[in-house]
Amino acid sequence: MTTSSDYTQTEDINIPLLAVVIAGFAASLLLIILFLQVWFYNMDSAERDAKWRHDPILTAAFNQYNNDLYDPAGLNPRIPNVRRIPIDDAIAATVKRYAQGEGK
Repeated sequence: MTTSSDYTQTEDINIPLLAVVIAGFAASLLLIILFLQVWFYNMDSAERDAKWRHDPILTAAFNQYNNDLYDPAGLNPRIPNVRRIPIDDAIAATVKRYAQGEGK
């Protein structure tokens, strides 16, 4: 007499092998994503450089933009009687103006 358990085949999955396969897949997916990000960044940078380097007007505008952003506080050489102030001081002055009701 045979029982139903005689015909069933129990298979244990190999958990360590499965974990290694999943970890390998995740690592390879991460490497592919990082590679694509670097590749697209380099392509974008090369395209931007190709467009900007040969036009002196755009290069001058870009340099002026960077100077306006990153120059230290003090007198503005392009606009007379206008001083640059640090962003923290500008925020504090704006908050003070709004607190006094002048900015509304």
